[in-house]
Amino acid sequence: MVAYWKIQEGFGQHIYDAAHLGSYYFKHDGQISMSATGPAELNETEPGTYEVTLTGATGTVILTASSLETANYGAGEVSTSFLISDPGKEDQTISFSPIEDKVYGDAAFDLEGSSSSGLSIAYSVVSGPVSITGSTVSIEGAGEVVIAANQEGNEEYNPAAEVTQSFTIAKAPQEIDFKEIGEVFLNEEKVTLEASVTSELLITFTSSNTQMASIAGTSTLILHQAGIVTITATQAGDKNFLSASRSIDVVILESLGLLTEELSVYPNPTSEFINLDFGDLEPKGSYKLWSLSGNVQMQGILSDQINIKELAPGTHILWVSYDETKAATRIVIE
Repeated sequence: MVAYWKIQEGFGQHIYDAAHLGSYYFKHDGQISMSATGPAELNETEPGTYEVTLTGATGTVILTASSLETANYGAGEVSTSFLISDPGKEDQTISFSPIEDKVYGDAAFDLEGSSSSGLSIAYSVVSGPVSITGSTVSIEGAGEVVIAANQEGNEEYNPAAEVTQSFTIAKAPQEIDFKEIGEVFLNEEKVTLEASVTSELLITFTSSNTQMASIAGTSTLILHQAGIVTITATQAGDKNFLSASRSIDVVILESLGLLTEELSVYPNPTSEFINLDFGDLEPKGSYKLWSLSGNVQMQGILSDQINIKELAPGTHILWVSYDETKAATRIVIE
């Protein structure tokens, strides 16, 4: 069978069936290219008119017209399809269940479809970031997805008309784990920022006050002056992940040395206890013991003695607040 597909200006109707291909109207002022897939051949008989020759086999024919961008129109593509059947065979139909929207990172899932003939369904990816093995779909990215279900027929049944289902894979959220720093001392000069993100993408850091503390390199916080600064860890996201951020407050203390001569701490180094002598003052206030990495190891109400048996050996910072005075010193635990 030979029929014609006419390309004309304006808008019109799509192809109906093999016996009456009709005309397809495509509005464009540029060069149009035509293609055909399935049991048909396509030849241009004159500019804008294409001859469609059916090969005699059964199956779905897809005719596509496409054009490049011009000064007046953008690039475009339109297509239409029709099914070639054998009148000596029985027809069949496909039932293909809708697919719920997904999120990137979701587990692989199975497609649900069947044919009226009872023959097995073949699934394929029309477009989108997924792959299919048998009837199992694996998600490979975020975006719009179209999946086709086909049954090619056999000696008793004609091929079934293709059925497609579309769904959306949303970008996945991501979470940032940003290690707290708490209080640091100005003459420490710099602190290493530690953060990780579930996507394992690159994290960037920013400071709310670069005169107080600034970021050097990828993860070093440079201390400039005492005060409280907010440091934000950000992951901008990509084609598969949403953006994420998390902030921490860093307290920068003025000095690492003792601020008063009335407080003495001994023994130092020590292994079991820290004794504090406040002179004529009463030990009213609080204390914290920090590791040099910025983690609080112990904290509590001030007393004359602090039990440090449970702390790991190494250098720690004892910070005390008493009588409206803040003081700090290094403690070596053996």
